[in-house]
Amino acid sequence: MKNFTALLIMLFLWISVFAQSEKRPLTHNDILKWNRITETAISNNGKFIVYKQEPWKGDPVLKITTPKAEEIASFNCGTDTQITSDSKFIVFTLKPAEDTIRQLKLKKTKKEDLPVNKLVIYNPESHKTDTIEKLISVKVPEKWAGWIAWQTEAPKDTAGKGKSEKEKGKGSSDKSGEKVYPLFVQNLITSEISEFPAVSSYEFAEEKVALVFISDGKDSTFDAGVYHLNLNENKTHKILDAKGKFRQLTIDKNGENVAFLGDTLKDTKKEALNCDLFFWNKTGKAEVVVDNSNAALPENWEISENGKLSFSENGKHLFFGTAPKKAEKDTTILDEEIPVLDIWTWNEEELQSAQIVNKNRDLKKSYLAVFHIDTDKMVQLETPEFSSIRQIKKGDSEKLLAWSNHPYAVQSMWEGSPEHNDFYLIDIQTGKAEMIKKDIRATPQVSPEGKYLYWYSSADTSWITYNIENGKEFKVTGAKTVQTADELNDVPNFPDSYGFAGWTKNDESLLVYDRFDLWKVDPENLNSPVNITQNGRKKI
Repeated sequence: MKNFTALLIMLFLWISVFAQSEKRPLTHNDILKWNRITETAISNNGKFIVYKQEPWKGDPVLKITTPKAEEIASFNCGTDTQITSDSKFIVFTLKPAEDTIRQLKLKKTKKEDLPVNKLVIYNPESHKTDTIEKLISVKVPEKWAGWIAWQTEAPKDTAGKGKSEKEKGKGSSDKSGEKVYPLFVQNLITSEISEFPAVSSYEFAEEKVALVFISDGKDSTFDAGVYHLNLNENKTHKILDAKGKFRQLTIDKNGENVAFLGDTLKDTKKEALNCDLFFWNKTGKAEVVVDNSNAALPENWEISENGKLSFSENGKHLFFGTAPKKAEKDTTILDEEIPVLDIWTWNEEELQSAQIVNKNRDLKKSYLAVFHIDTDKMVQLETPEFSSIRQIKKGDSEKLLAWSNHPYAVQSMWEGSPEHNDFYLIDIQTGKAEMIKKDIRATPQVSPEGKYLYWYSSADTSWITYNIENGKEFKVTGAKTVQTADELNDVPNFPDSYGFAGWTKNDESLLVYDRFDLWKVDPENLNSPVNITQNGRKKI
């Protein structure tokens, strides 16, 4: 019996060893097949959930499910999902399969002959799928529904003798070298589609049913210019009848005001744009409201094509960018005849290596300015004195927040984060800057309703608020109230905070974390902090 038992034990061990020896070791290729969720979306009515399941290498799968995880549809190579605000359509891009592209490249297939993206418009109720070939771009309104706009490659003109390959197939270029493509605007309810030629830029209004676009025109059948499209009435209004180089097309949330930068001069050989700021307010044609001769521009400055245009929430302010004029390129000298020399001194704000890496970014740097629509006045708000600037209450406030690390830049290189900053409030009517805090090791933020500035002070491990109206400052957390600093900090630097969750309605309270709980804190210490989660620390 003992011999039999020993034999069984030996047999069991031998089977175990053999089984283990048969297991295949984990390889790098196995890891590349592991899936992760890299994109999620949920419909406004809560009925549909979309997520992208993607391996580290390979094609993603787009899944459409119910909240109960019941799968409705699945699309290989789907990505970039958008759901219409009425939850009736799911819009996404189908990319070519990775292996398909690889095999074609191995066969030396020309780039212009490789398969391109497709647009899919999917109805999750009827399961109807519409597919549009050769997609370039697509936009879906976020806050209203019933419409969609997209661009595709222009159809090939097989009869077009003497035309370049660009003109026959891919999007052609306007005089500025910018690509232009046909624009299609579809009514998702009636399926009616309108087409507009040679469009370089297009934008939906945020809250109203309107669209603007810039077209390079098409012979005598469609003029070049800027257009406003009233989608409900299906009326296209030409707001600028001109050819030129246009940038930064923007429309306010109500679809009534339009702004853009334009250079309508005939000097097409000039690389840099001589930008004018155009504005249209629902009547007549777009007009130049600011040009480079404006007295509010600093000396030797100009309107920058790289500055972002935006309307304030109430539509009274139009923000844009300016920058110092750049020296024109000397066309009488060859590039190889220009000596290249990098010079750096110890007291510069950036290391030489960082300056080289950031060169292109710095060449496109612009500074915030504003055009007051009601008073027809421009004010320069930002100068090189500041490191950054931020609007308050989406541009509706009469103040802006700015801060500057420049006086401490060299010091910060040795000390590390958090950086030293001076805080400023800038008057939007005059451009005058007032320093409100000096040498603070933090970056300031603004509450949603614009009542307070706030920051985490690493030096004394506290959250600080600042009432913008009366200039009063409050330490709202601390070691004796709420310990928001990292209790496990083990590096020779100030501890970070555990983070910030946001503000309650009307800036009544701010929400901060300690190690275990979430706290509601009064921004002026009128009430004691309230532990919302209550038992996080107690349960440890």
